[in-house]
Amino acid sequence: MAKTMEYTPLDEIAKIHDTLLASFISGKMQSIAARKKQIAKVAYMVKENTNAIHDALFKDLHRSPAETTICDLSPVLHEAVHTYNHIDKWTKDIKPSTTAAYHAMNLRVKPSPKGVLNTVVFFTGSPRVGQIVATAAAKFTTPVTLELGGKCPIIVDPHRADYKLIARRILWGRATNSGQVCISPDYVLIPRAHQKDLADALRQSYEEFWPSGTHESASFGRIVNPASAKRVSGYINESKGNILFGGVSEPDQCFVPLTVLTDVAKTDSTMQEEIFGPVLSIVPVDSLDEAIDFVNERPQPLALYVFTRDARYKEKVARNTRSGAIVFNDTMMHGTAPGLPFGGSGSSGYGQYHGKWGFDTFTHYRASLDNPSWTDRFVQFRYPPYTEWKVVAAKAVLSPVVLPFDKDGKKTYLKRLQQCVPVLILIAAVLYSRQKYQARLS
Repeated sequence: MAKTMEYTPLDEIAKIHDTLLASFISGKMQSIAARKKQIAKVAYMVKENTNAIHDALFKDLHRSPAETTICDLSPVLHEAVHTYNHIDKWTKDIKPSTTAAYHAMNLRVKPSPKGVLNTVVFFTGSPRVGQIVATAAAKFTTPVTLELGGKCPIIVDPHRADYKLIARRILWGRATNSGQVCISPDYVLIPRAHQKDLADALRQSYEEFWPSGTHESASFGRIVNPASAKRVSGYINESKGNILFGGVSEPDQCFVPLTVLTDVAKTDSTMQEEIFGPVLSIVPVDSLDEAIDFVNERPQPLALYVFTRDARYKEKVARNTRSGAIVFNDTMMHGTAPGLPFGGSGSSGYGQYHGKWGFDTFTHYRASLDNPSWTDRFVQFRYPPYTEWKVVAAKAVLSPVVLPFDKDGKKTYLKRLQQCVPVLILIAAVLYSRQKYQARLS
């Protein structure tokens, strides 16, 4: 029997926030030791409950333990270990590069937490709800990170294409979690004359992955609830495309088969919004330019996938499109790849996370300067009254004497060399004065 979801009462939210804020202000969670303790708790929670998580997700979504390991548990454990090993370095003050005039002023950048939960809003979901969250947060100037969805396209270059490999990687990406992944490939753009080559390879890979079909397979999951299954099934029923395989759903059992549609028109029911289910549309086009235009005419996707061996083809797509990520010759692997940021662009969201990128998202980099008293003898021009000599001195000390480039933006090496002379003189004067000052103190 389904349980009714319980929501936090509105009058409780302020109390919860006050409790969290008090904890934040106390500073007890800001020490490195406290942070490492929390990271360790997350890691061991996952590690010690791996079997329970596998069982729960299989019961809930008919999800294979292998899929859960690949997509969820392993990435979380890696992130925990990576963060634990680097948190000391990430939280240290940063010494920025600066000019000679400011060198003695002890410039630093201090990584500081932005705030507490409910003060920093972080939202994952649909673009429609994301706009609501961003609007609400704007009233309180609350920083927001939005990781939204959208339709993630695939562009296939037929030249020297390895259709068997392409088909395997596309089907894996679309079938994972039954297509209920924000970066799941949604549709394929391929030259019309080569649609059959890809379709044949997709059918062959489908029969290899699921010999008895997806319904009886322990390697294919279910949709999150009957209502969502009915919605996804509706896209298939209303489509004017041709069903290559799949098609017959059982919404009451949360089952929608992996379905591939060919000869899908741009105006088809499956092309109007993110499907968030195991339905893949193949849209024939006449050229790469048409494929690029097709992508650009629609909201920016969270991910764009391109299958090609041609470096110029890759460069053309990358240069002429925008997306949260662009992945060549695979699907979805960037979502768990260590070291890469994860985030959207335009209507697919803004802000990034994973690893150091996640630390940066929740960090305010606080500018800091500590100017010793002895530097005043070199910057008397900063104080009124502003006489003519002070203007000359300010230009000499603070402004570049010669720009290291011409009006067309080209480097001018002679001018760069000339620029070094007054800077070297200033550095020598500062170091000499500082040495004398320290000598008097000793």
